[in-house]
Amino acid sequence: MAELEVGTAISPAKLICDAVVQSLSKLLRSHQVRDDCRRVASWFESVDSISQTCHLIEALPGELRQSR
Repeated sequence: MAELEVGTAISPAKLICDAVVQSLSKLLRSHQVRDDCRRVASWFESVDSISQTCHLIEALPGELRQSR
C-alpha cells in the first residue's frame, strides 16, 4: 500500500496505539492519499474480480479446493 502511495507502514516495534492513530489520521486527512486511492481504484473499474476469483479457485487442484 505504501508503494502505491495509498497507505503507510508501521514497523512491528513501533506498533502502538498512538502510532496507529496518528498514521491513520494523517492518511484520512490527506488530499494526496484520497487522489491516489481514486487513481488506483480506477485501475480496477472494468475488472470482474468475483469471476476472476471463481476461475482461480476452480483452477486449483481438487484436493486444495476441498481442504479445510
